[in-house]
Amino acid sequence: MIKNLLLILCCSLSLPAFSQEDKKVAFGVKAGVNLSGMSGYDDVHTDNIAGLVAGAFVRINILGFYLQPEAVFTQKGANVNGTFTDVAGNAIDYERKQTEHAIDVPVLVGVKFLKVVRLNAGPVFHYHLGTTESVKVKNDAGSGIEPPPPSKWNTAGVGFQGGVGVDIWKINLDLRYDGNLSHIVKDPSVRSNVFQFTAGFLF
Repeated sequence: MIKNLLLILCCSLSLPAFSQEDKKVAFGVKAGVNLSGMSGYDDVHTDNIAGLVAGAFVRINILGFYLQPEAVFTQKGANVNGTFTDVAGNAIDYERKQTEHAIDVPVLVGVKFLKVVRLNAGPVFHYHLGTTESVKVKNDAGSGIEPPPPSKWNTAGVGFQGGVGVDIWKINLDLRYDGNLSHIVKDPSVRSNVFQFTAGFLF
């Protein structure tokens, strides 16, 4: 009896997956979380922060491969911990949480294995919308002096994404790494490092 129930369950999951595979063009929505950090700053320590990612995509199946352009709203950034010196020569520790809000347009090429597992990679075109920041001075002696300003963000850039996905019926689960090919801020040594997990639905 248990074997029969498992067989029925497998068939019920596999049939929708096959029907999804037959569609040449499918539209979907997705949402999830970014775990992002920034590296390359001088004399500061950075910690990862979590941010939102949400948007829509199109999957076009072509000769065993697929093309998947996307448009997503995304939040990336880091907690920056550093030290500056006030006019009296005191060392002041501070923490700055900086979150960038942006539109990302990944254009991914992928391949599917066993009707379920996907591998994909491709370029990401990045457009900066704005930044929110909060600064906490940890041991201010009352000098009123602010920490040094952060690097300014570039308006646009190009990066890359690569990762693995799983399709269960019309549900898509993806884990990707997102990196930079161009500079995200005016300081050319600074790079962002993002791990992204999303869940999506194909119509």
